[in-house]
Amino acid sequence: MEQLDPSEFTWERWRASSIHHLGIPCRKEWILSPYGRSILLKFIVGWCEAERLACWPKVGEVAVMVEKNGDKFWFHLRRKEFDELTKEVQDACP
Repeated sequence: MEQLDPSEFTWERWRASSIHHLGIPCRKEWILSPYGRSILLKFIVGWCEAERLACWPKVGEVAVMVEKNGDKFWFHLRRKEFDELTKEVQDACP
């Protein structure tokens, strides 16, 4: 998963309900479920520390860029969610 430049995270690409666009119905119960994880890992193309963003910065969160059907958009994940999600990716790499 690539770390992206903060300038890629624009207002035009931001979507508050992005997890719903990915087919994840509820953040609290689904985002780290096996289904939610597989969906996120399928669509995430990059990330950036959210506090570095000019557009909607947040301390302690990570901005993730996703691509679905050629459309790129982004939203925030809590640091703990992102770390747990990417741990699986890191563990799978030699």
